[in-house]
Amino acid sequence: MLPEFHINPAFLSEVTLHKEWSKFDGRTTLTEEEIIEVLKGTDKMSSTWSEDHPEFTKFRHQLRDHGFIYVEHAWFNGDRVLKPFKLNGATFSKNSKFVCAAAMKYHLKNRGNKK
Repeated sequence: MLPEFHINPAFLSEVTLHKEWSKFDGRTTLTEEEIIEVLKGTDKMSSTWSEDHPEFTKFRHQLRDHGFIYVEHAWFNGDRVLKPFKLNGATFSKNSKFVCAAAMKYHLKNRGNKK
């Protein structure tokens, strides 16, 4: 009998993060030209990206800590199943992919429909 886990489908999503900063952050002195940039607001930089829902990340780490998956940090969606288990009724076999939260919603639906 395979170990069975459940995650709330609301956590099978990503969250969008946004960060803004000045390219002069951490500086104690600025040139006259740099001060003008700050006054104009042209020193501002920003980045927007997506990450797995924090609860999915916590769950993923629990699976890793208990030896069910290998977590790949060098590239996206590189996690692999080490020991078979069920998640929300879908079976994950050894060496199968364990994808990111956003893809997992569809991954579970497709795996759950297979007989």
